[in-house]
Amino acid sequence: MMKYKILGLLLLLGTCFNTSFAQPDVECNPTQGLPITNGEVNFNYGSVTGSFSYYNRSDMTIGQPLVGRAYAQNYQSDYGFWSRFLLPPQAPTLQATQGDFPDRVELNWNEDPLSADASEGYTVLRDGAFLTSLASGNTQFIDFNVQAGEFYEYSVFGINSFGDGFRGTSVGFVNPNGVVSGQVLTTNNNPVVGAVVTLEPTIGKSMVFDGNSYLCVSHHASIPTDMFTLSTWVKIEGAHNKDGIIDLGSDLKKNFWIHTTPAGSGAGVVAGIGDGTNAIELSHEFASDPNGWHHVAMTYGGGSLLLYIDGTYAGSIQGTLANEAKLFAIGSTRNHLNYFTGKLDDIRIYNKPLPQTDIILTKNITVSKNTDGLVAYWKFDEGIGEKAFDISLNGIDADIEGANFSSDTPDIKNAGMTNAGGYYVIESINYSEEQSFIAEPEKIFYDNYALEFNAANNACAQLTNFDLSDTATIEIVVHPFDLNTKQTILSKDGMLDAFVLYIENGNYWLTINGSTQDLGAASSSYQHLAFAMDALAGTVIFHVNGNPVGTFNYGNFSGDWSAENWLLGAKDASAPYDFYTGLIDEVTFYDTTLNLVDIQLHASTGPSGGTDAGNPYLSSSFPLNEGAGTELLDYGKMMTGIGELHNATFSIITFRQGETPHEFQPNSRVVNLNASNTAVGAVDFVDLSTVKVSGVVRYENTFCYAEGVEILVDGESNVPPIITDVDGRWVADLEPGSSVSFTPVFADHTFFPGFFEVRNINAPIAGVLFQDLTKRQIVGQMAG
Repeated sequence: MMKYKILGLLLLLGTCFNTSFAQPDVECNPTQGLPITNGEVNFNYGSVTGSFSYYNRSDMTIGQPLVGRAYAQNYQSDYGFWSRFLLPPQAPTLQATQGDFPDRVELNWNEDPLSADASEGYTVLRDGAFLTSLASGNTQFIDFNVQAGEFYEYSVFGINSFGDGFRGTSVGFVNPNGVVSGQVLTTNNNPVVGAVVTLEPTIGKSMVFDGNSYLCVSHHASIPTDMFTLSTWVKIEGAHNKDGIIDLGSDLKKNFWIHTTPAGSGAGVVAGIGDGTNAIELSHEFASDPNGWHHVAMTYGGGSLLLYIDGTYAGSIQGTLANEAKLFAIGSTRNHLNYFTGKLDDIRIYNKPLPQTDIILTKNITVSKNTDGLVAYWKFDEGIGEKAFDISLNGIDADIEGANFSSDTPDIKNAGMTNAGGYYVIESINYSEEQSFIAEPEKIFYDNYALEFNAANNACAQLTNFDLSDTATIEIVVHPFDLNTKQTILSKDGMLDAFVLYIENGNYWLTINGSTQDLGAASSSYQHLAFAMDALAGTVIFHVNGNPVGTFNYGNFSGDWSAENWLLGAKDASAPYDFYTGLIDEVTFYDTTLNLVDIQLHASTGPSGGTDAGNPYLSSSFPLNEGAGTELLDYGKMMTGIGELHNATFSIITFRQGETPHEFQPNSRVVNLNASNTAVGAVDFVDLSTVKVSGVVRYENTFCYAEGVEILVDGESNVPPIITDVDGRWVADLEPGSSVSFTPVFADHTFFPGFFEVRNINAPIAGVLFQDLTKRQIVGQMAG
């Protein structure tokens, strides 16, 4: 009986294949993870036992010819296969982990099954230096003395009576594992929300594709099926022709993908989804620096596919998505017919459509693995190895098929953003040896905010309930993303069709008391719309960006429009529908038909443009500048109360914008990371900035402004006192996060409202109006 060592896959065999094995179109490597075993197989090759020939003895092994022994007068020798057992051990098959663990490198090896045994144990080397010796039979070692940013070449060889064996080698490393955390507070220890702390330098890589390489990603249950955001940094190099950048199913016309533009067109991207029969795609050519780095983000939800290039809205299209669980490719189409030439970096997948503001604020910084909705995140910072690791909580790692790492990266910084408690965490930081970083906090005061709506989220905003006068003007600033689907911008008493402004088939439409007019072409950019309504004449003069477009006749303006609240982004406040996708900024109501000069001034994007809180005809005003929370205040003279957001979000992409940076103490801090100090906490900062609140005091129903009125803060005089100027204007500076009330006082005068309250302020507030109700009657005589 003969005995042989066998090394192979331990497969479960039966009358049929086990159906629990992954299908090839779902798993990149269906056999990955199956156990490997080695053992002994015995062969009984005949009924003769103990046979012996004086002249010749034969040995046999699988796959080898018969061998024998040669004789001479002075010596004899063995030759053929079995002679290798008279040598030192052959090189073992060594595998070092490459980023699989954040704190160690694990070595596993298998001896050559046709080699002489390592009867005297193994020696492990790292970068050519002795690391450890292990007894025979040990085939695993864990190296904890490693650090991020370093790559180690490990060697293992066996030893027997014939000497040291041949070396098996493998490169191992740990993924970036540095962590920096801290808190940002005001001088009064109020938490600062939304501050970003960056860490420089950022030691990172991108992934380079040569037109014949790709990454394979196995399907994972967390991959979104009905709504999503897919974003990446792209650098197109060389020729392009519908090459796959990220492809989850273009060959199936299912799921979603990003390709390059076709040959013959300018360098750019095509974002697509499939319904199983048709491919619905959005194309965009890069207008500037076509072969440079560009950030590409596509979102889908509620039937709308939106595309953003470098944070700017680039287009939308309607379509349905059919889902199928499949593996997908990065750097080629899924069927590997069109390979990408260029570089990719920082690929993220979310299970929800991100607002444009979130895309802009996070495209140049890293995000936490705990970010809401994040299901996959490939940073490509490993620098070496056979895998690109997903640092999200799902661990959807990608197998590298020929692609390589590159030091050419876009401008992305390691960063963390403060939460409601002012805390931040910067994760997965790469470092090498003793690495010093500079941590810097930053936050911006934005003069204005808008509201972003997405029909996928059933987003809308209820304002307050009030009727309009017989002569009135409504002004609203809009930036629609979808021009074709029927979407309501502003409505009142939607069930009765009292007032409904909507978009459909590329045009604006206005319904008043059931009568509908086509107002003309809409635009997928910001526009200031004004409606000067004269109920007595039965006309509406429609203006776009301060220019009269036309006069439209309506036969019926009668009725009391007070059945329900005014509604932004949908129709019918009681059961909203016809949801809107896009931005809305500055909604104002006047109790007169404004003249053209006033409308043009309000439509101006210059420093004097916008709503003037001191205008005596301003009845209700919703500047939408709260910046956080769910409340929307009426800043007009009617002070009709507080509206409420429903799934809409505040956006910094506004019709007119100004920015002021916060000031911090210290303005930066030095942080050191190394193998024995991978996590540094208490990297704290103090926000020294103040938030501006401004307003005007005017006598009721007049153009007269009240000078010398003091504005008390929480019932007491401020230091220094806040006093209105000759134009009735006043300004107060508050600490971020504070909550205070403002009260106007002047002699025995009475004001409306009696006070104005702000809560947890983190953004400037302008246009607070106080009306002086106390007047003096002057009686006299004019003679001449």
